[in-house]
Amino acid sequence: WIGLSVLLISWGSTGHYKINTASGLSFNSEMAQFNSWISTLADYASEADHRKAWDPTEGPKHYIDIDNYPEFISNGFIAQTWDSVILVHGAAFVYDNGILPWATMITFDSLESCFERRDWDKAVLFA
Repeated sequence: WIGLSVLLISWGSTGHYKINTASGLSFNSEMAQFNSWISTLADYASEADHRKAWDPTEGPKHYIDIDNYPEFISNGFIAQTWDSVILVHGAAFVYDNGILPWATMITFDSLESCFERRDWDKAVLFA
């Protein structure tokens, strides 16, 4: 068990690095201007995981326990917007069960905003 645990833990940084490198290598011709980002994307691939060690708000951004939402069990969906899910369940319930979908949208919106402003230095960090 110890060996398997070490293997799985070590996969995190290595896996993120390899995936981000490979994703950059798959850029099509329309994205060629971002080829210079490949090493930065790979180098920063595990930053969010590292933040979990010191930032208590980071962990819930990495998962959602969707099975704990009664309406998902009965209807197959949950409220889509942050405000609506908080209104229905309260902030404590939502944070306790993970906020992955909403954290993903916030990051996407931030990246999109950087692109619109042509703030490439910041965009690469959100990417």
